[in-house]
Amino acid sequence: MTTQSGGLRPFGVALLIAGIDEDGKKLFETDPTGLFYQYKASVIGEGETEIEKILYKEYKDSITLEEGLKVAVRALKKVLDSNFNADRIDAAFISEKTKVMEKVSRDKISKLLK
Repeated sequence: MTTQSGGLRPFGVALLIAGIDEDGKKLFETDPTGLFYQYKASVIGEGETEIEKILYKEYKDSITLEEGLKVAVRALKKVLDSNFNADRIDAAFISEKTKVMEKVSRDKISKLLK
């Protein structure tokens, strides 16, 4: 019964976890209940429902990193409207070659906004 009482479950969070293993790219989402699901593209947080619709329409298995960033920025800009600016975006990717995570620069994000 403690999971249904306020203040007794401090670690109920949702996370997106991305990585690469011997089978290729992986993206998982965990929800506050502890369940996890694997996706090709996913979103959590502000504007989630609207952005999910955009990802469903625009994501393709053949999408490049650059195209994926453009889709993400366009979706955020459309959904957040006047509350949107480049400072609200942090983006990173994992290279399949190096298997290392790299952060996308603010400069690149600003260029995608134009």
